[in-house]
Amino acid sequence: MWDDGWVLVILLWVFLWWALIPYFIFKWSYKYIYVPYDDAKETKRLSEAAERAQIRQANQLELLAQKLREAAPKTPVEKMRATILVEGSEVDMLVELSEQERAVIRQHDLSYIELENVPLYSADEIARMRADHQREADEISAVRQPYLKAVVQQSVHNVAELQKRERSITTLGDLLVVPYRRTFSSTYEAKQHADRLKSEHLPKVRQIIDQFMAHKPVETVEF
Repeated sequence: MWDDGWVLVILLWVFLWWALIPYFIFKWSYKYIYVPYDDAKETKRLSEAAERAQIRQANQLELLAQKLREAAPKTPVEKMRATILVEGSEVDMLVELSEQERAVIRQHDLSYIELENVPLYSADEIARMRADHQREADEISAVRQPYLKAVVQQSVHNVAELQKRERSITTLGDLLVVPYRRTFSSTYEAKQHADRLKSEHLPKVRQIIDQFMAHKPVETVEF
């Protein structure tokens, strides 16, 4: 037989169960109304912030392009020319082409030609980043957090290997983007890149365009 305690519990449940209705209503409303609404509001906020950031970036690029156009010669473009601006650690460039040169690039899909394919990080940069990651791993206690330390230690090696395989690829089309911009960690690196544009990349673009301008679909070769 049930004792008086169980009888009291049953009686309380019979007469007071309705008091729990507001709790279940609140719980249901929170899960199916408030949380989805809050998530949707946060998603909208992030989307609007991203859109504003894109607009700001587009405005900045437009101002930069205008600045380069003002610095470029005002004479009509008869042959490819480039205006290069080095400010601090940034290199900006405007490449102008004649109509004939643009037509050749479009006709033969020259934009996809690789001009440079080099490691994204230098050996010094990889060593510096690996030392930073190793320092973070060393700060984790092997006694209190052995598993976390093992995971982080393994990631130090894995990240370094991934960084060695990452490449920086520059195509002909990359140089024609208006405006072309590259940002470096120092003025020295920016100056080096500007010199490489003038001595290597742009002459190579000129050579490629000339080769295809002289290209004949059909020709007879005598030996």
